[in-house]
Formats: sequence, structure tokens, C-alpha cells
Amino acid sequence: MTLNQILLVGIGGFLGSVTRFAVYFFLNPSQLLKYPLATVVVNALGCFAAGSLWARVNAQFTSDQPLVLFLSVGFFGAFTTFSALGIDTLVFVKQDEVARALIHVAMNLVLGIGAAFFGRWLFQ
Repeated sequence: MTLNQILLVGIGGFLGSVTRFAVYFFLNPSQLLKYPLATVVVNALGCFAAGSLWARVNAQFTSDQPLVLFLSVGFFGAFTTFSALGIDTLVFVKQDEVARALIHVAMNLVLGIGAAFFGRWLFQ
């Protein structure tokens, strides 16, 4: 691990976090059906973009290349929010909304994985 690699991941992570914050700001969950829609949107977009990147660079780059470190590890690692998925799900369960919790998990998994495959298919 070099200083350059650390900086690439750090800068990408900073930009991914700020972008995620912007999505949350514009899709305020408390105003949209009392549902954490921003988490679903961020995870689906992040998975789509990561799948697209994987299709474009998989044959050309290794995991320690600058583009992969900056985008895949840094930006998408900070942009996607599976930790937020866990917290959102716990909140639903704590509020005795188990059905909503299960729907929320299913939506994130189906849309996220589906978006990754779609991104790979689209850019391969």
C-alpha cells in the first residue's frame, strides 16, 4: 500500500460520501412515504455504476490500478450504503414493522444486484 493508493481511495471516498449526502438531502426519507428511499436509490445507482465499471475495466486493469482504487474502492465504497441498509432495517424492526423491514431488504438486494448485472450487460 503506497501513499498514492491511500490518497486515491481517500479522495474517491470523500467524493462518494459527499455525493451520498447530496442524494440523501434531495430525497429526504421523512418526506417520501416515511420510507428510506435514498438508501435504495444510492445502493441501486452504486451497484449499477460498479457493475458498469467492472465490465469496462475488468479485462484491462487489476484491483490496485489507480482508476479502480479511486472509483471502485473509494467512491463506490463510500457512496453505497449497505451499513445504512442495516440501520434502516433495524429501525423498521424496532417499530414492529417487520414486513416493511423485509420489503426494504428485498428491494435493496434485488435492485442492487439487478443494477450491477444491468450495468455489466450494458457496457460489456
